[in-house]
Amino acid sequence: MKPAPSHPLRPLLVFLAALCLGAGVFSLSGSSAHAAVVPHAAAEVETVEIVQALVARDGDYLQRSYLVEWKGVPVVVEDPLIRVPYETGAPLRMNISKRPYPRAAKSHGLMNFTVVRQTPKDAKPTITSDPIDKAENLRAERIEVRVKRVLTAQDESFKYRGYTVEWDGKEAYVRDSLAQTNYKVGARIPVILMRLAHPDPLVATGLLGMTVAPR
Repeated sequence: MKPAPSHPLRPLLVFLAALCLGAGVFSLSGSSAHAAVVPHAAAEVETVEIVQALVARDGDYLQRSYLVEWKGVPVVVEDPLIRVPYETGAPLRMNISKRPYPRAAKSHGLMNFTVVRQTPKDAKPTITSDPIDKAENLRAERIEVRVKRVLTAQDESFKYRGYTVEWDGKEAYVRDSLAQTNYKVGARIPVILMRLAHPDPLVATGLLGMTVAPR
């Protein structure tokens, strides 16, 4: 599939914005009617069992995440740097990031789940003499995919939403960073597909990310 033309720095900016949303890094400057009731940022660590490992690949680019059950509902735990693979049924330590809505625009907060980095002593990065060229591989395109699972969760005033979708014969994860969509199973939804070089120059595999496209 040929990527849609875009400014060379736009995919990087989009990806960094997505990472900032996931890490809870926000600018809360400016006034808002909701500011007084916005919840404080928080982080928790829990251990869960992997229900299903989700792996999607596009050439040299990889997305890996894990479907788990948390408080009785399915959620996806992201592994943004694809460091160490885990298998279905294995225990997984996850970080639950809770943060205010950007610029306190809404009274509820946002929540996401990421793998707590645990690198075994014998784990080594994939070394390559011909790493992906970072300047040439910051690519983004808008695609449409079909929803396979709808993932929602709430903990007090923090909300989470995401989707698993059918893509290239695999089940992939699509983040809804602002938890503001309401798509149903079977719907075709717009998604921004991002391909980026790994930030570690010693890792040959690039990063594949998907996020719900703005309406």
